[in-house]
Amino acid sequence: MEDFRYRENFKIRSNEVGIDRLATPLAILHLMQEASIGSAVQLGVSIRELKPLNLAWVLLRKTFTIIDRPALDDQVYVITYPSNFDRFLAYRDYKLYSSQGKLLAFASSTWTLLNFVDRKMARIPQELLNITIHPEEQLLEPPPSRLQAIQEATLVEPIKVKLYDLDWNGHVNNLKYVRYILENILPEYRQRSLDKIDFQIKAEAFIDDMIYVQSGETKSDELAHRLVHADTEKVIVIANTYWA
Repeated sequence: MEDFRYRENFKIRSNEVGIDRLATPLAILHLMQEASIGSAVQLGVSIRELKPLNLAWVLLRKTFTIIDRPALDDQVYVITYPSNFDRFLAYRDYKLYSSQGKLLAFASSTWTLLNFVDRKMARIPQELLNITIHPEEQLLEPPPSRLQAIQEATLVEPIKVKLYDLDWNGHVNNLKYVRYILENILPEYRQRSLDKIDFQIKAEAFIDDMIYVQSGETKSDELAHRLVHADTEKVIVIANTYWA
């Protein structure tokens, strides 16, 4: 059986750690994203193959959980693989391990192919639908169906989309949305550690768009977030975060 799992090794660099000298949640997500690009290249469905077809992978949903954050100079590796497909959706798992093989963080995600001519979802290629994941790999649960909605926004911060917030698809990269959320949390949570973030992208944002980042506590240790376009009031992202 062909093994479609992809592994990439990394060293935690100085620009990836916070004041505690541990990798930030965003840094870990970036490592996972880098590994997924390598996986797409391996599968023959990277931007190189998709751009001539006016297609690109777009993230719809991700659930990211931290067990233990690696420290500065630690050697780590990411294993990622497509975990399932249907007609319009692709599912991908990510697992971050220490050099000794200890699981440090994991994420499950849902993607689609976007046609950049008509801005509509495209069907997943048949060759991907035929992929079977190696039986030794323990698949993660897909992201849950519903997120807890924000009831009352006790913090609202304006963000203007800048040039380097965009990715090669010309819209705001999904990790920039995570950054908007984590950098604009309630003050009493700033010294706490993120355990988990679950977020859903519902619309695109582009350069010079003004976005309101809304946050509110749903229960002890849990926050709900919403990113809203300032002009259209369209909801761009909804998210839940969980804190230690």
